[in-house]
Amino acid sequence: MLLALDRASVRTFDADGHLHVASSTISAAGVSPYLGREVVDWQKLGLDPDRVYYLFRDPAELEKSAPTFQGKPLLSDHKPQSADDHSHRLVVGSIINTVWRNPCLMAELVVWDGDAIRGIQDGSKRALSCGYRYVPLMQPGTYQGAHFDGRMTKIVGNQCTLVDQPRVKAAFVGDALPPLLKAKTPMVMDPDYDTTDPVERCCAILREAKMSDTNIGKVREHLARMLEQSAAEAERGSETPAQAMDSLNRRFPDGGRLVRTLGR
Repeated sequence: MLLALDRASVRTFDADGHLHVASSTISAAGVSPYLGREVVDWQKLGLDPDRVYYLFRDPAELEKSAPTFQGKPLLSDHKPQSADDHSHRLVVGSIINTVWRNPCLMAELVVWDGDAIRGIQDGSKRALSCGYRYVPLMQPGTYQGAHFDGRMTKIVGNQCTLVDQPRVKAAFVGDALPPLLKAKTPMVMDPDYDTTDPVERCCAILREAKMSDTNIGKVREHLARMLEQSAAEAERGSETPAQAMDSLNRRFPDGGRLVRTLGR
């Protein structure tokens, strides 16, 4: 099967028009709000159905769950799936090759349905929301400074759904390079640089250097925030893309291998 490849993107189309996305974040460790009635076994736990509870997706639990998402359906609307209750009209594709890259659960997506593909391409429905079984342990604590009321344990994947807004901020269908790295300024990429995800490539370098997962998580958040801020400033004209990249490399030296710019 011949593929047409946009080399600045992780998206490809096959000869039948089906969309293949090489890498997307489908979930991530972190703390998210849920209404009491959304929590599994909320009545047995004595939770207030209208109160907001903050639940922690433990990275250790998410890592163990990765194989359970393999081959699960990609949906156009949330609905639990089973062999005896299969929503033919809602199934628009599949998620495959799920892997854990702390703190993110990553997967390849295959999208078969034309309307779903158009929603992804025009941005109207390109966020992702996983559906899964879990056992809640309502024991409070903190994660990276965020308070939580309970932990999600024994996570087992059921499906993943295309939505307009994700509960997990990082959960989006993979796209092209970040705007900062698509600047017209001439660039030469480090030969070891993963063009699909500069932040993850930098974190991989730090992991090879034996940095702890906790610190790598902090670095990932810091880098992603800096890239977003620098790209926004570049779009407003307050600094050029080359200046933004220089700022990134000065403020975070470990990211220096990401891109070497020319013609300054």
